[in-house]
Amino acid sequence: MKRLLFGLSFVMLTGSAFAQFDEAKNMVLINQNKKALESLNQLMAKPKNAGKPEGYILKATILSNLMGESQDEAEKDKLLAESLEAYKKYQELDAKKEFVAQPPYTNPPIAYYSAYFNKGIKGYNKKDWPAAAADFGTTVFWSDYIIDNKLAKMEFDTSANLLAGAAFQNAKKDDEAVKYFTRLTDRKIGGEDNEFVYQFLMGHYFRKDDIAGFEKYRALGKELYPKSEYFTYTEMDFIMAMEDEAEKMKRIEAKIAKDPNNIELVENYGYLLFDRLNGPDDKPLPDNAAELESKMTTFLTKAGEAKPTDGKPFYFLGNHFINKAVKVNQEIGKVTDEIRKANANAKPDKTGKLPPPPKELTDKREQLKKAYDVEVDKGLPYLIKSAGAYGANTNLTGMEKQNYKKLVDQLILIYGDKKAATKDPKLKAEYEKEEKKWNDLYSKISH
Repeated sequence: MKRLLFGLSFVMLTGSAFAQFDEAKNMVLINQNKKALESLNQLMAKPKNAGKPEGYILKATILSNLMGESQDEAEKDKLLAESLEAYKKYQELDAKKEFVAQPPYTNPPIAYYSAYFNKGIKGYNKKDWPAAAADFGTTVFWSDYIIDNKLAKMEFDTSANLLAGAAFQNAKKDDEAVKYFTRLTDRKIGGEDNEFVYQFLMGHYFRKDDIAGFEKYRALGKELYPKSEYFTYTEMDFIMAMEDEAEKMKRIEAKIAKDPNNIELVENYGYLLFDRLNGPDDKPLPDNAAELESKMTTFLTKAGEAKPTDGKPFYFLGNHFINKAVKVNQEIGKVTDEIRKANANAKPDKTGKLPPPPKELTDKREQLKKAYDVEVDKGLPYLIKSAGAYGANTNLTGMEKQNYKKLVDQLILIYGDKKAATKDPKLKAEYEKEEKKWNDLYSKISH
């Protein structure tokens, strides 16, 4: 009889414990969350309940519900932290996730998602990008958790991933932004507002020098946004638009090393070198100007020879040396001015004869004249080749026609100067003949 009574007593006690646990749960179901928390705290204070997973997920649920009821931001944050702590403890105790999808325990992840989404929006609106990025990153974590555990009818959270990527992008954490943006692009999520994602990824992989990635997102962007000009831009377009000249040169040289017969690449590199060597007068030449000039000559010659009806490569190459000659001529002008000043200040001797100008000045002028002729003679063959190429092209564009006329005019001036400078009758006749030839051509192409 005593054994039977003991057995009945044990059943009653056990039943009472479960009834008390269910009582807290039932209070949650009727939105009596404060009473539910009091009841649960009393139960969880008992050592035998400390290891029960349901107790912790129930506590997380109650706290998340109270968080939703509160109007005080500080209290909300406190309840959120306590709820997350309880939910984390539950996850440690229940590897099988037995209670995750059971009502009312489905609420905490949704509450966490909502809380962090709202925090992210506030940070985003204030342009507090690090805070917004962290909050939206956590939002995505909980949206994935909700989807994975089927706690809501949602297959993918476009908004949270988009905002997380944008916040990390603005926070200058591009590698983190990529993680979220690629989740969108992997699903080919388009829409007018999302075009920037594909543009960003193109730029990101270009900066990483990952051309396979660049081409992947260029192709995706072109597929989803066929009217957008952005996705027609090639790797070469991106390289040419780079502001970092050293990196630009490095990229092109690496590409030429891999594909030395890519004429477009070789030609563009030649033009970059031309720009570097023919900048404003106040911009000093690089220390390796001679080396760059040699490279420019090689590459533009190769491009010109590969395009027999395109005069542009030889036109630029010839004008490089003419530009150098012009700078020498400016120096000749300065020395000539000094000679004039010296002559103006000179005093005649006893016989009334004026002394000659200072020999160092006249010698310097002669040296400069020789240097001028050297540069002109270097550029002349390229200008003649350019004229030949333009002349062989029957479909010149407006700019090509202008270049053609300009270089023929240059040739007229060059041979006119040579004719005036020489005292050799044979050379004078030869130069006059050339001058007339280019004059006749200029008249022909001007009509």
